[in-house]
Amino acid sequence: MNIDLSKLISQDQNSQAPVNLKKYMNYLLKKKHWILISALIFSILAGIFIPVILKMTQTFTTSSVIRFDDPRLSKGISAVTDFSAGMETISKASLFKSNSFIESVVDSLNLNLILNTRGVRRTRFFKKIMIDPKVSEGMFTFKVKDKSCEVYFENAITNQVSLIQKYDNIEGTSLRLHKNGLDIIVSTSELKKFKEIEFDVISELKAADYIKEKNNLNYDLDRTRTLMTITYEHSDPEFAPYVTNKVTDMFIEKLLEYKRFQTRSILETLDEQLKVAQVELSESEGELRKFREKNPKIYLSQDREALIGDLAANETQFDNIKNIQKNITAMKQKLSESNSQESRHFVFLEIISFLENQNVAGATLLSQRYQALITIKDKLASENYNSDHPLVQSNLNQIIQLQDEIAARLDEYQKQLITTLNQSKRNISSGQSTLQSLPRNELRLAELQRNRQIKENILSSIMVRYNEAKVTDAAVIPDAYIVDRATVPIVKPTGVLGIIKYSGIGFISGGFIGILLVIALVFVDRKIWSTK
Repeated sequence: MNIDLSKLISQDQNSQAPVNLKKYMNYLLKKKHWILISALIFSILAGIFIPVILKMTQTFTTSSVIRFDDPRLSKGISAVTDFSAGMETISKASLFKSNSFIESVVDSLNLNLILNTRGVRRTRFFKKIMIDPKVSEGMFTFKVKDKSCEVYFENAITNQVSLIQKYDNIEGTSLRLHKNGLDIIVSTSELKKFKEIEFDVISELKAADYIKEKNNLNYDLDRTRTLMTITYEHSDPEFAPYVTNKVTDMFIEKLLEYKRFQTRSILETLDEQLKVAQVELSESEGELRKFREKNPKIYLSQDREALIGDLAANETQFDNIKNIQKNITAMKQKLSESNSQESRHFVFLEIISFLENQNVAGATLLSQRYQALITIKDKLASENYNSDHPLVQSNLNQIIQLQDEIAARLDEYQKQLITTLNQSKRNISSGQSTLQSLPRNELRLAELQRNRQIKENILSSIMVRYNEAKVTDAAVIPDAYIVDRATVPIVKPTGVLGIIKYSGIGFISGGFIGILLVIALVFVDRKIWSTK
């Protein structure tokens, strides 16, 4: 046979020959029976399996709604609070995605146990779950054989599979497995429905990362930033609302915990001071009582009693001011040792709180202005603004300027304390000079009475602050409350029409897949089919 190759030789070897569609169509017509067979097979398979797959992969989303109180209503509308009203809500909501909160959710709900087998209802299968913090990470597998069950564990590090438990009879209502840091009780009626059930157990930290990555636990703020919707998606319609409501309650409790943090720490400190002051007062009263028992005829005139009261008041004030000065010196020391803006931020929060507790004029306004700038800073950080961005730089400059203003206010208050301290020192010196002129026994009585009075004044001062702190702690209420709780979603049965619909979609899509598969094989096939 003679074949003319001159046309092929003359073509550019780097260029491809044009596709001859007519040639492929003719070939497809010859293979039409294969197309029909392929389309029919894929239609049947898709029509059968698509409804099953959709049923197995179905998930349920539940939601709860939290309402935040508008901070402008509690603080009064001003240029500062009006500007930062929504920012405070954003700052609170950002706590929801923090590692500490997600890890506490994982620990409380045992979300580091992850079911792999589809169709298993977590709430029905597990009657009890307790996971040790040092649990061995890996996959647990329940294999059911007639009336017996074997449990295997695959170590996540070594990938070694071992039989850890065997049950010869699973006729009871439940089985308990307590191995490798896992303590669970499972329902045998649910276990018998499956030949094999698998679930993974991982660390709380990995589980928190898994939840963040999967993004099935989320929140959303409305336009006014007063409503927060918490959503959770899961394949178990009973477990989804349980998690949603539990997380909602934990979030409200966390907000309340942060509000109570300052008052609780103050209460603990004052409680210790109160115990010491009570002991010291009791000792001073004991010494005074013994002296009077030994010297019943020694007494002080009314004028000298008043002098002792004034002297004790001045000495109490002197001691209080010295303690306040120590606190100021400690705060300034921490400020000078702070080598980052973040550490300086926490020191300035302490300074602002200190100035507010001392009722320094303008301290509350400074606190509001500082909080507004910090919430803007957090918002810019959450929106991933670059540190060199003009908005970030402007916010940083404003924070530094306000910090300088706060430091200046602290210096000014310290100077006022020095003036008051010097006046108390002069009053104490004058009172002591007067007392020194008394006879020896009267002087001893005056000293004991003055010591008792000082201890009583200190105890009274601590008691007042302690009661105020207790009232403040008891009065702390969350500024967020639950509007709607999550409910179990209504799981409607698919029904005959639903099955027909999904099967019809499967038949049609399967047919197209079968046709396209044969066409693809034809176009991939580069063999010479005939002399033409």
